[in-house]
Amino acid sequence: MKESIARLFIPFAGFVHDMIAAIPMSAVRGLVFAVFTAFAIWVIRLGPQNPEDGQASPLSDLRIFGVVVLVTQIVLYIIF
Repeated sequence: MKESIARLFIPFAGFVHDMIAAIPMSAVRGLVFAVFTAFAIWVIRLGPQNPEDGQASPLSDLRIFGVVVLVTQIVLYIIF
């Protein structure tokens, strides 16, 4: 019974596999780069994210660390 149900999906699975395999890797890299860049811009545009105690310093703004993490992910994705 399971095998007969699985056989029904073989043509669909082949079609999906061929469609995914047709996407060039450069397009995938570009899309990932664009998404991470959009996230970094969004994080920069957020309001200051300071701790609750109110002491503001350049290292207490969490946006800086968010952008650093996103840029690191972009660089690692481009390299590998």
